[in-house]
Amino acid sequence: MTELQVELLTPSLKFLNDYQHHLTKGWSPDNIWTERTAKAQLEAIAQSPEVFIQSLNDVNGLNPAIKLSDGSRVRPLPSISRWIWQSGFCGAIQLRWSPDSDALPYFCPGHVGYSIVPERRREGLASSALRHLLPIAQAIGLRQLTIHVSVTNVASQKVIQSAGGELLSVANFDTEFNSQGCAIYCIHL
Repeated sequence: MTELQVELLTPSLKFLNDYQHHLTKGWSPDNIWTERTAKAQLEAIAQSPEVFIQSLNDVNGLNPAIKLSDGSRVRPLPSISRWIWQSGFCGAIQLRWSPDSDALPYFCPGHVGYSIVPERRREGLASSALRHLLPIAQAIGLRQLTIHVSVTNVASQKVIQSAGGELLSVANFDTEFNSQGCAIYCIHL
């Protein structure tokens, strides 16, 4: 099978209007807190586009603390976002990591998150983007990626499997991020 030609672009002001356009249409890079994230990102863009762009490439984990559903606050992990581009803006993929460890803290739902804009779903874009992200994760020093996905999200499970993901376990309990149960995958780099 021929690999779909997608680019993972470092977020920039040059393509911010494309990103913002999809946020205003209801898309979000966050599949868990979709509306909350889209609203917060639109507000951040309006306040300072430059600062917003910088926040998407936080390799030192210096972004503001994250508020969890119980009201507690935690320091963010180092993270990068890349915009998925194939004949236009298609979505976003994020990589999060703990410095000096492949393990993640309890509040992080995996090393990777991705979201494709609705009109471009089912084209293989997420699968291709995830495969393109693997060398970046390896260059950061990660040896494996853990990815959590809803047990009901069969399409996303296929994305992870296409990148070499192996099912580690299924958690059939409510979590901070998922009330339907969670399939936990591992990709060895």
